[in-house]
Amino acid sequence: MNEILNELLHDYEFGKYQLKNHFVMAPVPSGMVENTIIQDSIVDFYDGRSKDISLVIIGAINIDSDTATNHSKIPYIRSEQDIQTWSMVNQKIHNNGAISLAEIWHSGSSRAFSDYGDTYITPTTRHFGQNDHKMDIKYIEKIVDKFVLAGKNAKMAGFDGIDIHAAHGSFLHDFFFRDTNQRGDRYGYETGTRIINEIVDRIKHEIGGDFIVGVRISNYRMYDLKSNLRSTEQELSDFLSTFSDRIDVFDVSNLHWRDKATKHSKILFSKFIKQVTGKPVITVGQIGFSNNFYQDLPMILKKISKDPNQSLLDMQHEKSHFNNSDYLYQNYLNGDFDMVAVGRPLLVNPNWIRELKGNYDK
Repeated sequence: MNEILNELLHDYEFGKYQLKNHFVMAPVPSGMVENTIIQDSIVDFYDGRSKDISLVIIGAINIDSDTATNHSKIPYIRSEQDIQTWSMVNQKIHNNGAISLAEIWHSGSSRAFSDYGDTYITPTTRHFGQNDHKMDIKYIEKIVDKFVLAGKNAKMAGFDGIDIHAAHGSFLHDFFFRDTNQRGDRYGYETGTRIINEIVDRIKHEIGGDFIVGVRISNYRMYDLKSNLRSTEQELSDFLSTFSDRIDVFDVSNLHWRDKATKHSKILFSKFIKQVTGKPVITVGQIGFSNNFYQDLPMILKKISKDPNQSLLDMQHEKSHFNNSDYLYQNYLNGDFDMVAVGRPLLVNPNWIRELKGNYDK
């Protein structure tokens, strides 16, 4: 058996949970939403994809805000019907011996590049690059309330925790960059993690300490793939040190799992976060597929919506395998990450991990 696969198939102690392995399903779109209503087919979708992994991150899931979403197929977690559907999903996941996190978000400036581009917001303005419609403190406090409410609803729906989306140019991610955060108040660039910490601390206080609270974080933004949170390792270390120590896990989203912490750094972004925060780290980014194939996504979602249990092997392109497995193994031994997340391979093939094991056994 491949060495890295052997390591990842070992059980893993994660807080109060004894996970059966180190595999995570990364948040991927399912397309199973019609007129904001989550379709029942999503239950089978996650049932089929949670049998061989330990942790399922479901998202993105919109908070209850009129500017939250950037696509009509992204679900919410606000109505009784939403909670009931997510409860059925979580029952399947738990029956398969896995746990789940709800990835909750507000799309922020990433909404500018969608059909809702005329109504997106950033911490400083409602329209990217303009100076009108500035948000006051009360508006931001309202957004915090909505994140906390989404967390409470996630708890009611049977999720084991949440993954707060602060990556890829989302609203919370925008607080970390000077071009999207030019505020002069307590939510300004120099204290960019304050809004995250308020959400984390309130959820921990109002829901309870056993409820997992993670944060998804990235350097890049969907419209600026070469962006970095900070220019130097010292600046990045200072920034990461401002995150609440009540965060349970960092979901480190890279274009490639071997991406570095800063432009001139030699250390992996995932390892840097782990060293500075001392928290468990999930890494993701082309672990299973070397190509992005975003052009295939509309076709994939259409097919999966019709039959959530099918394997779209024609979309897989290659047999189940790790990209650069030797590097992945060495980085794991070096303590660069604790868990690995797989998104698109599981999206097209619910049996990807099972087939991965079979391919390496051969």
